[in-house]
Amino acid sequence: MTMTANCDICGAPMENAAHIVRNCPVAISVWHQSLMPMNLSLLQAVDLHTWWMRGFAVNLGVGQVLEVELWGIYLGLKLAWDIGCSAVVLESYSATAVHLLNKNVEDLHPLATMLWGCKDYINKNWDPPDSTRSFLSEDLLGVFMPRAIV
Repeated sequence: MTMTANCDICGAPMENAAHIVRNCPVAISVWHQSLMPMNLSLLQAVDLHTWWMRGFAVNLGVGQVLEVELWGIYLGLKLAWDIGCSAVVLESYSATAVHLLNKNVEDLHPLATMLWGCKDYINKNWDPPDSTRSFLSEDLLGVFMPRAIV
C-alpha cells in the first residue's frame, strides 16, 4: 500500500491489476523467466476480470510430503473438474509424484488408492489450453525442456 497511484517498481503513472500482472516490465520479465512462459499476446488479450481463481485448505493430520503432494494434486484436479474447467495444466515439483503417476502402481503400494484417484482425474477428458499446445508439439518432436508435467 502506497500513498501514490504510480508503480513503485517501474514508475508507471497508474498501477492497477493489469499493470501488476502483465504490463509492468518486471512482470513481463517474470513471465519470460517462468518454467512455463505464457504467450504474452494471449495474456494481453485476456480480460483479467474473467480469470477464475480458486484454492483450498485441508487438515491432513500427520503424514509424509509425498502423500500431501498427491492430496494436493487430487483435490486440485477435483476442484477444477467440479467448477467446469476444461483446460488444465498440472505441474508438480515432486519428481516422485510425477514418476508414480506415470507408471502402473501395484495394489500393495501404500499410496495406491490415492494414486488411482489422481489418475482417474488425470484421465478425464481435459482439453489442452491453447497456451500449452506448443509444449505438446515440442514434446512430440523430442525437444528437451526441464519440466515436470503430468
